[in-house]
Amino acid sequence: MHILHTEWSDGWGGQEHRVLNEMKGLAARGHAITLVTRPQCRIRSEAEKAGLRVATLPLRRATDLGSLATLRRFLRRHAVDVVNTHSGVDSWI
Repeated sequence: MHILHTEWSDGWGGQEHRVLNEMKGLAARGHAITLVTRPQCRIRSEAEKAGLRVATLPLRRATDLGSLATLRRFLRRHAVDVVNTHSGVDSWI
């Protein structure tokens, strides 16, 4: 399966560690994994170091229609089977 994880948070705490470990575990089981996050988020660089595929999108705020449209276009261009959201903002988008 192609599993897309989204993470809005700029932090580097327990949630971000858990998301990264979950992604690594799923990749080790043969799943295609992609992380969608904002360019400045630390999880982006950590996922790239781990060899995981990363795409950056603006994901500005929960009520931003531009972020919704951008994510929708991304999902249409890629064959994603599951979307796993992790923060409030990316979950609302």
